[in-house]
Amino acid sequence: MSKSKKIVMIVIAAFAVVLLVGYRTYDRVFPYARPLEYPRDYPDVGEVVSVTVSTPDGESTDVSNFASLIMQIQQVQPTRTVSVNDFPSAEFYYQIVAATSDKEYCYFVYQEDGQVYLEIPYSGVYKGLHNSGSDSLMEIIPDLIENHPVN
Repeated sequence: MSKSKKIVMIVIAAFAVVLLVGYRTYDRVFPYARPLEYPRDYPDVGEVVSVTVSTPDGESTDVSNFASLIMQIQQVQPTRTVSVNDFPSAEFYYQIVAATSDKEYCYFVYQEDGQVYLEIPYSGVYKGLHNSGSDSLMEIIPDLIENHPVN
């Protein structure tokens, strides 16, 4: 093997090592939020006795027919963003409180840069599976408030 081929091979190997070490360091410094787990992070749909949706202006609505909302919450994907506040920094968000006979689960849902996020205070920020359409959390919530309020 010629000297120039050896140098190219060494440079490629060194570049691969730098990339691997860099990714490992990035992954340790900015880890993904832990995946949501039942029953710690979300309830079973059949266990939920009430769901209340609130907006930052203080309006709250108890809603029925919330199964699709709970199912979308169960399917969110972790991001590398941590939650370090009681409330998200987004300008507009929905607060969702799902109550079972044993526990209350609190979530915040908001949209930034075309992506829908679910935030659990001091736990993590999660990405919704659907950013638009009827399965998006940002579409499900207003529909529940408008069409399925509990009287």
